[in-house]
Amino acid sequence: MDYRASGPALASGDYARAASTMAAAAKLVPESTDLAEAAGLFQAINFLAEDKSTEALPLFQRWSRNHPEDDSIAGVRGGVSPADCADAEEDITRILYRLESRQIIDRAE
Repeated sequence: MDYRASGPALASGDYARAASTMAAAAKLVPESTDLAEAAGLFQAINFLAEDKSTEALPLFQRWSRNHPEDDSIAGVRGGVSPADCADAEEDITRILYRLESRQIIDRAE
């Protein structure tokens, strides 16, 4: 399983395929925390696309804690409860945009 296949899926809006591809890659290399964290992030994006904000929130929070340099999801850090998740959707939309933009750039290179 090539984790890079998740990029085109993400860029095309096929979040379920992107999440499952990244999860499969993470299972093949269980020692890779990077793949496991990326799989969690992709699953969070998929949950959000499926209107499952409550399920997405802890995954975004985990990403945020483990990647403090990524300020695109600052609104989902720490004390945001699932009930407040709707307030964080603007931040999450920025994540989707940034990830999709990165995929477009990667394809162009």
